[in-house]
Amino acid sequence: MSDYLAHATIKEAKGLIDAESTVKTVHENLGLLLTLERGIVSMASKSDDEATVDMLTPLISAQEKVAWMLRAFNGKKK
Repeated sequence: MSDYLAHATIKEAKGLIDAESTVKTVHENLGLLLTLERGIVSMASKSDDEATVDMLTPLISAQEKVAWMLRAFNGKKK
């Protein structure tokens, strides 16, 4: 497990004790995933791998919606 974490783009979250910091961390990590997934879509498109593009496109759309909701949650006034 430590080898995997040493090479992971998304690092293990520690010390999350409230909703705001937890949501902020999830949002940041989701942003990293979206960046990686968009890169995969770009490579797949250049390789004429339409099956991969078709599989990831709706996933990215759904994750973008989640990212929007997380931003909205952390942007609300108390």
